[in-house]
Amino acid sequence: MSGPNYDIETIVTWGQLLVPLLVATITSNGMWLYIQTKRNKKSATSQMLVGLVQDQIVTRGQTYLERGWVTAEEYDNFVRYLYKPYVACGGNGLAEKIMKDVQRLPMHEPREREK
Repeated sequence: MSGPNYDIETIVTWGQLLVPLLVATITSNGMWLYIQTKRNKKSATSQMLVGLVQDQIVTRGQTYLERGWVTAEEYDNFVRYLYKPYVACGGNGLAEKIMKDVQRLPMHEPREREK
């Protein structure tokens, strides 16, 4: 059993039809506009997420700073789920200052502090 036998003329004819079609599709304005639109939406979404995380860092950080202490679990969650992803997405500024202040807080377990 062998596969289909195509003669060279058939292959060349299909190549002459498909190559220009492929080139036209790749270089068309519509395709590049689509790609650019996707890129812009992703960028706007990333900026929005960075803004939301910065707000959470500031809000939670100020809560810990006003209280004067932080639990180990709060600190771990603060760093792992808020601060590190925030920095990885390019965030900086006020959240960085809050993080440095939170790092200086004493750690207490909630029951220790309530006594």
